[in-house]
Amino acid sequence: MAGLGDTRTGGACGGPGGCALASPARSLPRREYERPDPRRQRVLPAEPAAPVAFAALRSFAGMVKHHSCGVAGTGEPVVLLALHGTGGDAAAVVQRWRERWSRFGRRPLRLFCPQLETPYQFLLGRPGKPDPDAGVLADLAEAGHAGPICVQGHSGGAQFAHRFAMRHPRRVACCVALAAGSWTLPGGRWTGMMAEERWLDRPDEHPGFASPAVRAAAARPAAGPIDRIAWMTGCGDADLPSRVASAAGFASALRCAGAAVLETNWHGGHEDEPAYVAAAAVALMEHATRRP
Repeated sequence: MAGLGDTRTGGACGGPGGCALASPARSLPRREYERPDPRRQRVLPAEPAAPVAFAALRSFAGMVKHHSCGVAGTGEPVVLLALHGTGGDAAAVVQRWRERWSRFGRRPLRLFCPQLETPYQFLLGRPGKPDPDAGVLADLAEAGHAGPICVQGHSGGAQFAHRFAMRHPRRVACCVALAAGSWTLPGGRWTGMMAEERWLDRPDEHPGFASPAVRAAAARPAAGPIDRIAWMTGCGDADLPSRVASAAGFASALRCAGAAVLETNWHGGHEDEPAYVAAAAVALMEHATRRP
């Protein structure tokens, strides 16, 4: 695993992904905050917020309620689908990303944050409801965004984000997935804290997860090649050991699949993601969606 506060791209794999050799990684942007001193976040200059282009609670064709907003900038917009964690609030995610993009972004942002319910982490809806990824795609299409997008999530949102990217690899240019409670590797192996603690076998403790549909979704392999997606993964060193180890294992598995991975870890706990991680995520999103 990369050292904390360190970032890596490419390299050979040997973890739970399963192969001995990996394809060379494509080059990703290198910026000074990719190898940061954690103290730097205290001296980053405050920047005025960019103008907000629009903000609303919308319900599109997919019947998924979205909070959305836009941040002004120069050039082609970056379309970002950002997911809340388990039990989280999409409106708070909008505010967080509006502040991040105003500080670090250069291009315009078009942000979509759906409000979802467990077991959305596995791209599944509640009984009798459609799968949330289908609703999200329909909503994006209705808003005029049919091309590749960026997808981001932390914790439960990271579970949705990486499974969405593997299920719809042609629709995703960049995936930022941090500190997930579980990961589905490209070949279909389910790993991480939830797998180790057998959440799917404990319905009384973890309602909403113990179902045949969730079990099948947890082991669903990637629907196609994922090597054209720019990936970013990571975890805090004070998080649960199973989260730290499984995040590193997921990055290794991505490299085995030929993907370029920016592995960004930080000093701190589950909710202590520092400013330089957001800065690196913004830079990667802008790089992955730039036109030739």
